[in-house]
This record gives sequence, C-alpha cells and structure tokens, in this order.
Amino acid sequence: MVQVLVFLAIVAALAWAVLSSMDNWADWVVFGVIVLTTIGAATAIYPRRYPTKKRTFIRHSDRPPR
Repeated sequence: MVQVLVFLAIVAALAWAVLSSMDNWADWVVFGVIVLTTIGAATAIYPRRYPTKKRTFIRHSDRPPR
C-alpha cells in the first residue's frame, strides 16, 4: 500500500511539473506523442501471456503414436 501511495505521489508531482511548464499547443502535441509512444511501448513489451479464447485440441485416430 505504501508503494502505491509513493508511486501516485511521484506521478502527481511529475504531471504537475509537466503541465505547469506548457506554454502553447506545440508543447501539448509533444506531450501527447510521448504519452502515446509510452503506451505503445508498454503494449509491445508486455504482450498477453494467456489467450482469451480456449484452445481446442483435436486428436486423430488414424495417426500412429510417435
């Protein structure tokens, strides 16, 4: 629980620092690109480990066992 609170405090401080230093629309565009790149990288690095659909296994009786 303490780790979550510390993480949220750090995120809030960084968000305030970024938002307070933005002057015009170009800063917002750069910020948006950074956020979207971070989300895309997180999605690419941490793919789903378990499929959402159950896999079906079919056994054929005409094949001899290995």
